Amino acid sequence: MLFKAGKARDGYFTNENILAHAEKAMDILSRDYANEDHVFVFDNATTHLKRADDALSARKMPKGQSKTWGVTVAIKDVTGKPIMDAKGKQVKECIRMTDG
Repeated sequence: MLFKAGKARDGYFTNENILAHAEKAMDILSRDYANEDHVFVFDNATTHLKRADDALSARKMPKGQSKTWGVTVAIKDVTGKPIMDAKGKQVKECIRMTDG
């Protein structure tokens, strides 16, 4: 599996991608190395902050009242890939956070 992370590429691993990748690797190991012990180690520190794009977030809250309060999220196409502008930057929009 070849995965090119970053802007204007394949995006970034989601939890679903990590699970699918691990399941595929486990199938290969079970088939080709059934008599061996295997250990998988993942550094998923960036997924610790994962939540719905519009979820309430203390990190995104303003100190005082704000008329433009929201969270900025990447706009994605129907396949889930981020949409890029002509300069290769992700197109984003500000959306209202869901209620707590």
